[in-house]
Amino acid sequence: MLATYIDDVWALDIGLRMLVTNFSYCNDVPTRHLLHFYTTVVRPVLEYACPVWHPGLTVAHSDLLESVQKRAIRIIHPDANYRTSLIVAGIDTLDERREALTAKFFKRRSRQQLRTAQL
Repeated sequence: MLATYIDDVWALDIGLRMLVTNFSYCNDVPTRHLLHFYTTVVRPVLEYACPVWHPGLTVAHSDLLESVQKRAIRIIHPDANYRTSLIVAGIDTLDERREALTAKFFKRRSRQQLRTAQL
């Protein structure tokens, strides 16, 4: 099931990449708008329900997902390397975000279970 989801995301990558690439060719579009587009349209697809599937993610699948972000960042910041671009953009790698989102999800879930047990 996870492999199917990753394959579906990879298939979506072609369409998303074309959209981001075409969007970036508009010289009047500021970098911040491209970044906003990526973080609000593309990245949520890459992270959808990640607390459920992140623990079972293989390195190959993680690299596949990260490659989508790398391509988008290269389009947004063509003259900088990936790590520098992430710092300039103020975003984390997808793996770091999945770790944080998963920890946040389970911390919240634990609190809910504690409240339920106290009732």
